[in-house]
Amino acid sequence: MKKRVLIAIAVVLALSWTFAGRSDGQEPKASVVTIVGGESHVIHEHRPESESTQVELLDVGDYYPEQATVAKSGETWLGLEGGNSLLQSFRIQVKTTDYGEGTSEMQHVTLDSVAQPLFLVRGGGLSAGPVITLLEGTWDQPLVEKSPVALRLADASYELKVVRSEDTAACEQEGLPLNARLILTSGESRQVLYSLVDCGGDASWYLLWAGDLDRDGKLDLFVSVSQGDHDSSRKLFLSSKAGKERLVKEVAELVSYGC
Repeated sequence: MKKRVLIAIAVVLALSWTFAGRSDGQEPKASVVTIVGGESHVIHEHRPESESTQVELLDVGDYYPEQATVAKSGETWLGLEGGNSLLQSFRIQVKTTDYGEGTSEMQHVTLDSVAQPLFLVRGGGLSAGPVITLLEGTWDQPLVEKSPVALRLADASYELKVVRSEDTAACEQEGLPLNARLILTSGESRQVLYSLVDCGGDASWYLLWAGDLDRDGKLDLFVSVSQGDHDSSRKLFLSSKAGKERLVKEVAELVSYGC
């Protein structure tokens, strides 16, 4: 009899906590009621992090099959349009192309729009609307040691620069310093965003966009970096995801394979 009473009390408590979570506007957590040694225990099961908090990058073009399935036709992504600094929705189309025996089957991503955004993104709490653009780079202007990029947003000043290591030797082809590092600074804060391992063949780095994508009043960056050897990686850095004493955090990456 006593055990039945305890079970009933535990169930009532669990239900009351559940409805309390709903009444205050918070999403309730799942609960499991257990009886251990005649005492009731409510174990709260924490749900996994929402997929919407994850950031994904996409671009138009072809993707190899060994890459993760990039998307499905009809999906909506946010695209950053150059020039008018607008993050807006785009619907994508995905077609699979077979180039014949002995070749790879490719996924080809296009947009149902004539606009050509700098990149496509979704997740991370990003939303459509105007954003601040400080700089829109080009593939004709690689980042070099002699020309750091100065940026200013709100009351903060930033500098993105290529810094050589203690070894002053240069890489043979593109001239990036041996073990070069891409560093972002602001005031007393200094953060290494990317490092060159030894000397990569044809290693080139580019700042493709700088501004405030997440609208938190701090600098965000979209860069292209590589170790050379024909592969490159476009990386999105957001300030709103940065941890303590950090300026930005890399939240997404899109790797391109050359030939």
